[in-house]
Amino acid sequence: MIEALAGDALAAAIAHVTPAIEIVDSRVRDWGFKLPDMVADYAVGHSVVISARSNPIEGLDLAAVHVTAHRIGAVAGEGTGAACLGHPLTALAWLVERMVATLR
Repeated sequence: MIEALAGDALAAAIAHVTPAIEIVDSRVRDWGFKLPDMVADYAVGHSVVISARSNPIEGLDLAAVHVTAHRIGAVAGEGTGAACLGHPLTALAWLVERMVATLR
């Protein structure tokens, strides 16, 4: 079903995209937990910073969008939209599929 939602059909339902970054923090000392526990408990959620600027999705290659994160003047990490399950719309389709499944 993900393939059916991803691509042009899903992009057609989205007018604009907005840059955002999630800031994670742990309330668990020494991060002594596994990934499923972290996700289920939202144990590392802190806040989200959302840009005031949005961009039309039409003509934008989300998989190729490059992001570089800096920490105290040094590059802390970088990547492209393709790191999101190959394409951000594939990741969005996965999320939609899971949310719909919980309603059944």
